[in-house]
Amino acid sequence: MEEAVDAVREGMSQRAAAIKFNGPRISLLRRVGGKHSKPVGQPIVLSQAEEETIAKTLGVVAKWGFPLNRVDVRDVIKKYLDKQGKEVVVFKNNTPRSRFS
Repeated sequence: MEEAVDAVREGMSQRAAAIKFNGPRISLLRRVGGKHSKPVGQPIVLSQAEEETIAKTLGVVAKWGFPLNRVDVRDVIKKYLDKQGKEVVVFKNNTPRSRFS
């Protein structure tokens, strides 16, 4: 999509760029106009380092022979955030929501 946007900005028509780069013309129009600048999906709430720390913790617990279920993992994340003094507003009471509950 970025190549198509660059091509339009260099003078190619939106229709020709959409065909050449196999993308929807309306999306291309919005990106060229700056209306599609945000990433798609829910914003990231944990940093890469935080995710790695939590994953390592879960791995250690699994090596000890204590597999965790979804509720346990959510509890580990809540306790980690509480201990760090970080409040994530998209989590209710710092507890991630489960897609399945």
